[in-house]
Amino acid sequence: MLGTRKGVWVLGVAGVIIANGDSELTVWLKARHVEERRLVLRVRDTALASVESREFVAQGIRNWIEQTEGDGELDLRSLGR
Repeated sequence: MLGTRKGVWVLGVAGVIIANGDSELTVWLKARHVEERRLVLRVRDTALASVESREFVAQGIRNWIEQTEGDGELDLRSLGR
């Protein structure tokens, strides 16, 4: 679950593709009682290794939810280099 200015969202991973040290996660996002969106999230494997990095990823998802509408992509591969 992820709290945003647009409400609380439930996040679930629908699929993962790993290639060349990068992970591509297809994440579904569902707002309680309201809407459902799909996000393709690209991150380096190392970005998920520490609490601080995971918090950065969560903040990136939060910003994406708050600043966009509909489905889309978020590339956070610069984290973890």
